[in-house]
Amino acid sequence: MNSKAIIYSYVLLSIFILFPAAVQSQELLVPLNDETKKIFDQLLDIELLENNIAQCYQAERGAVMVASFARQSWGEPAELDGKLLERVFGRLSGTPEYERFMDVHRSVVHRPDYSRLYASELFAEYMRLFESARTRLNAQLKERQCSKPNQGP
Repeated sequence: MNSKAIIYSYVLLSIFILFPAAVQSQELLVPLNDETKKIFDQLLDIELLENNIAQCYQAERGAVMVASFARQSWGEPAELDGKLLERVFGRLSGTPEYERFMDVHRSVVHRPDYSRLYASELFAEYMRLFESARTRLNAQLKERQCSKPNQGP
């Protein structure tokens, strides 16, 4: 490469760094009104709760394995964030994925031989619930993006 080409590439790179909004895809732009912000907040809460439940599940699995090897009880397991759980489930209540989750949850918990052995099954149901909710919310964002009026330059 000659020196002019190198200089032009540096100039182009610095333009991208200085003016990142000028190179954003129009597909990614969503007007941030109250409804869109609520959807983003719901998606964030779902991510946070999913991580919290995964941490609790991993801690529980580790505690059960260590306790079974040591033949003694293990300390306190990781705790769920109750406020986050209430917030997410409050927003999801009434949705088809939430109703399906509750049906499966009740059937697992009310088994006569219910114990911690079913933690993996419940964990999988939580993950299905969150994935379904995430898909629905992303579809709502896409609808909002498609329904916004085209604006001129």
